[in-house]
Amino acid sequence: MKSLVETITARRAPGPGAGAELQSRLASLAHAVELGQGRIPDPTLASAHAVLERAGQRLEHSTEHTVVALAGSTGSGKSSLFNRLTGEQLAQVGVRRPTTAVPQACIWGPGADGAGSLLDWLGIERRHVLSKHGTTDALAGLVLLDLPDHDSTARAHRLEVDRLVAMVDLMVWVVDPQKYADAVLHRRYLAPLAKHGSVMLFALNHVDELSDVQREACLTDLRRLLAEDGFAKPAILATSAMTGLGTDRLVAVLRDRVRKTRAASARLTADVDRAAGQLAVHGFDHPVTVAERPSAGLVDALAAAAGVPAVAAAVASSHEMRAKEHVGFPLTRWLSRLRPDPLRRLHLGDRVGKDRKGAVPSTSSSAPRDPGRSSGTGSDLEAMVTARTSLPAPTPAQRARVDSAVRAEINRATEGLTGAWKSAVATAGRASDKDLPDALDRAVGEVELPVRERPRWWKMASWLQWALFGTAVIGGLWLVLLAVLGWLRIEVDSPLVIGLPLPTLMLLGGVLLGLLTAGVGRRAARVGGRRQGAIAERALRTAVDGIASQLIVDPMSAELRRCADFTAAVAAARPPPAKR
Repeated sequence: MKSLVETITARRAPGPGAGAELQSRLASLAHAVELGQGRIPDPTLASAHAVLERAGQRLEHSTEHTVVALAGSTGSGKSSLFNRLTGEQLAQVGVRRPTTAVPQACIWGPGADGAGSLLDWLGIERRHVLSKHGTTDALAGLVLLDLPDHDSTARAHRLEVDRLVAMVDLMVWVVDPQKYADAVLHRRYLAPLAKHGSVMLFALNHVDELSDVQREACLTDLRRLLAEDGFAKPAILATSAMTGLGTDRLVAVLRDRVRKTRAASARLTADVDRAAGQLAVHGFDHPVTVAERPSAGLVDALAAAAGVPAVAAAVASSHEMRAKEHVGFPLTRWLSRLRPDPLRRLHLGDRVGKDRKGAVPSTSSSAPRDPGRSSGTGSDLEAMVTARTSLPAPTPAQRARVDSAVRAEINRATEGLTGAWKSAVATAGRASDKDLPDALDRAVGEVELPVRERPRWWKMASWLQWALFGTAVIGGLWLVLLAVLGWLRIEVDSPLVIGLPLPTLMLLGGVLLGLLTAGVGRRAARVGGRRQGAIAERALRTAVDGIASQLIVDPMSAELRRCADFTAAVAAARPPPAKR
């Protein structure tokens, strides 16, 4: 569907000088309506949309004609004034009952044909053309309507008035000294259209029946009532359709409006002012803050619920266990192989990072392996994506912490917001609540953990351990040989080193130095494990941060930007503060 903005900008605005400004304001109003869909109450949006529709339709028709409507109550002299202005008896006159059943139009000037489509849009069937040379030149382009009585007993008449009041370019409200204070007139028509004062005139008719004092009193009271309705500077004329008093001034005003061809533009501008003012209630007069990243509190809560501390601890423990397989004393290192790898227990052992040279460790054999055991080398840990980890589900306390953190994030994002926008931002922040646990689990499972091939010092420590173990074995065998020779009563002297027989020193030294080397290796492995665990935790928190941004912060930020754009569009659609 073509957007409202594209539709409006494709049309032209009437009136020299005012066209570009009106076009821009209509486009801004259309943009605000589009942004407010689903956020602003439907009646408010419907009212603004109706303004845009009317504006678009009006701009499609003749902008060389100015449509002026005479509206009034029964007996106000509206039809008589219509006849006086046209110079012909076109309208039936009556004072006691409605005599204008359907609206009629009178077009001034030779260009009446151009008003045809305009009157078709207005739904006016009764049309008269005044084209006498000299008598119509001054008002050429004027289309004057005589409307049914707004207080008619016929409902169809009142509905017709309501329809045309919303469509014409200029309204002339004809009132009489007896009914100018009619509450229905002020409550139903004038007060709601107070922002349209620039396209309204008020004619106090039948002033020929009043004294000068009475006339001034009526004009003063009418001005007071209009001020209460919201009109800042109402244009009021005293007229008499019977004698012609004041009609020359009314003709002069109409001639000025027609000559400048700005009535249509002024009417549309007033409509936009009113619609934008209604939308402005739902905007904000302060900057809307858009968060770029999730807060530390939210990431902490999500990381705890996703099992990030458990994974980091498993990385550290896995590193230590594999280190022991390399640097442990050969007689005891096999014991570590009886323990399952902590990462594999969580279904994370198959998701590893790259080694220091950038290559992903691969298996050296295609034979199936027991996932509960480690082979003792980093090459066993294939780079595979698991469908789901075996991390424990979040505890109730962790879920409550996440809920509290999300709520705090929403409160931070909606600070200063009210009404529909606050609700929309909060809804956006909660839209992915059901998907959050699975998304966190996938993010954790897909992180490349820092499980590398064995460090060089592991190999050196392993060589040293095997050398010490060999020394101890040789010393032990030597002692056994000496024992056998002694049993056979063969005397063999053993060399002494620092006062101890060399075989004994080799056995004890190999074992003791091997255990010492294993202890130092375990301590170094623990330090390395903590470092690897910290690296893993940073990587995991980065993944959790991304999920928090994607599912919580970014949707709220998009809604906040929409709110800011809505506020800016409404501000652009409204008149400058000095003109409000």
